[in-house]
Amino acid sequence: MRFATLALLLTTLTAVGAPAFGQSGWTDDAQRCYRGGGDPTLTIRYCTQAIESGKLSDENLSITYVNRGGLLLNKGEVERALADYNTAVRLNSDNSQAYVARGRLYRFRGEENKAQAEFDHAIGLAITPNQANGYLNRARAYRAKGDLTSALADLDTANQINTKLREVYVERAAIYAARRMFERAIGQYDEALHLNAGDADLLDNRGDAYRDLGDLRRALADYDSAISLQSDVATYFADRAWIHRMLGDPDLAITDYEGLGTPGDHTYMVGQALGPNVLDSMRAARALVPDELPVEGPASIVGYSEGGAAAAWAAQLQPSYAPDLPLAGVAAGAAAADV
Repeated sequence: MRFATLALLLTTLTAVGAPAFGQSGWTDDAQRCYRGGGDPTLTIRYCTQAIESGKLSDENLSITYVNRGGLLLNKGEVERALADYNTAVRLNSDNSQAYVARGRLYRFRGEENKAQAEFDHAIGLAITPNQANGYLNRARAYRAKGDLTSALADLDTANQINTKLREVYVERAAIYAARRMFERAIGQYDEALHLNAGDADLLDNRGDAYRDLGDLRRALADYDSAISLQSDVATYFADRAWIHRMLGDPDLAITDYEGLGTPGDHTYMVGQALGPNVLDSMRAARALVPDELPVEGPASIVGYSEGGAAAAWAAQLQPSYAPDLPLAGVAAGAAAADV
């Protein structure tokens, strides 16, 4: 397969809507739906079983619809995802995360006015005093609007209320990474890992931050740990393969790319994996050789075949996913249109 220039597909699956979770009254299937990981088709099945169980309250059912919608969106099933978000809002009109997720979907489709309206609605919802999730979800809305300062303020408040809420640290880490404050991002992942040292997704995310910081050996160690904990996630192998390539170990990289045959859908022609992977690899390249690729300098993307699709998706997602990359132009050739 051919790849976009500066984009040897990191295959990091990036959710448009981060998972949501409630407080109590959960079935095992609903918790598996929330945790995700591994085979996305199997995780969606857990979500569906939880939804059809009749054992969830309207509040928790609404959250589970949001979680399933995010998984469907990552598989490219946009209309099914939108239907789930709409159902989530009908079940609980105060579920701010449902509005944020639906807004991000609208943004993905290029409907920015609708997206902004969803974010504004989420921000305007009343927050129950001493309810950490309320501040967390409003922070997500602020982040989606690009107001990172307000997002951080709400995350700080949520953290003061509940120091054991994993997603607060993850959201803060994402904001620091967007600001290229990678050491602070790593610190947030450290805090989250103190809550659960066996969280493979957190280890993989911290590995990304170490990679962007240029500390490839620590990135490799985190990817190794993530794979040892959960060996059926293809993106972990792809992340580690990229580090092997950067360290000059092509044989190890080839072995890890073969790891993409593990259970779960492969990311071939999946735009929501390809686009972010291109943009992430460009960020990593700039972090590694800042003298040759200055942060303030313009960038362009050239791709052919699958790389052409990756280039096109990167161009579409850049305004919302990587506004820190000043993109001057894109050339996408021979992208498969019907596979």
